[in-house]
Amino acid sequence: MQLTIEVTSNCQAQCPGCIRKNVMNPTTGEVGYTKGVPKNVNMSVEAHNRLIDEAGEALTWVSYDGGFGDSPLHPQFLELIEHTVSKPQIEIIAISTNGSYQTEKFWFKLGQILSKSKAVNKDFIHDGDTFLDADGNPDKNNRIQYGHLVFWDLDGVDNESQNKYRVKTNFDRIIRNAKAFIAGGGYAVWKMIPFDFNEELEERGMELANEHGFAEFRRTRTHRLEQSATLLALAEAQGIDPKELNDGEINRASDKLIKKNADAGKTLIQDIVIDPKKSPMQNMDIAKEKAGITCQWANVEGGGNYQVSHDGSVWRCCWHNSAYQFRTKLNTGDRDGWERFVRFYDDNWNDINTHSFQEIISHDFFTTDLYESFDNDYDDPINPKLKVCTKRCSNLNLTESERFC
Repeated sequence: MQLTIEVTSNCQAQCPGCIRKNVMNPTTGEVGYTKGVPKNVNMSVEAHNRLIDEAGEALTWVSYDGGFGDSPLHPQFLELIEHTVSKPQIEIIAISTNGSYQTEKFWFKLGQILSKSKAVNKDFIHDGDTFLDADGNPDKNNRIQYGHLVFWDLDGVDNESQNKYRVKTNFDRIIRNAKAFIAGGGYAVWKMIPFDFNEELEERGMELANEHGFAEFRRTRTHRLEQSATLLALAEAQGIDPKELNDGEINRASDKLIKKNADAGKTLIQDIVIDPKKSPMQNMDIAKEKAGITCQWANVEGGGNYQVSHDGSVWRCCWHNSAYQFRTKLNTGDRDGWERFVRFYDDNWNDINTHSFQEIISHDFFTTDLYESFDNDYDDPINPKLKVCTKRCSNLNLTESERFC
């Protein structure tokens, strides 16, 4: 089992592609980075530790990540990690962060905690040959590790380029913090999202990662665009520029990657009836409503994966969490459909502050209702098909490249 846990609602960064930008405050209705998501909602130490305990021996992987907050901003984050690393069955703890806050002493201590508990085995190779390179050696850019590590969101190579996307972060401070983490024994991964502006910076990023002691450098996010292959193929078939689709991931992708996925998507749309009066998005929506769904978070060994948000709510996946915890300005996941889906459930049915984790994952939503919805339509009165499911896990999507984070 994997748990992805977001322990705080706070994040000082203002990345243009972040869901925080479009969240509507549930109390005031205001929208924006600092207005939508409620501030200073921190998962209690008691709730977090109970969650880890109740997940039991099946829990082998914990990711500290999420759509709204940057987990190391939690005021007691080190205490939370101390508890998680105390569980011997947990093979991987992966923390994602912009790293532009906290003290160097904090990051040094985190490095000590993670490395003393379970240092990354650099020679570990995933079963099979998926994670070997062409020469049969471990592929350091795409492999599963055994151990605990931190992903540092570094999309630039200096403060100017870093702030093109990671707005309100400080490159120099991130590097100081990362070096302190490494000095404490931590395994650090430099994670660069591919943008047009940093394509020519990749080589310099690799040099800096090596210079400062990062164990790995990664510049890949192909899975995000793979999810849009059907849409890209439909746009091409209808003679529409992909940049006119108003999709953030597509807008940030290179023309080469867009073309690659549009070509791959052509086999997926062979049987789709294209209505020239409708947009590519509308045609895709209609086709995906009738197509099957394979849930990527449930159909895995060891009990499935779950997302736990800063308020203690448990979700099937990060996509459900991002689209349905708050109403958003764009409403791409159709939150009204979600509200119709859960209207028969008790209040706080998925809240670890009022129910045990085992009670929650035994709820009808996780055991039957969600899977029944895969065969339904968007407007069905009971268990309507959710648009997030069709967008992210439709059988009309490409099979995604394997990835670690």
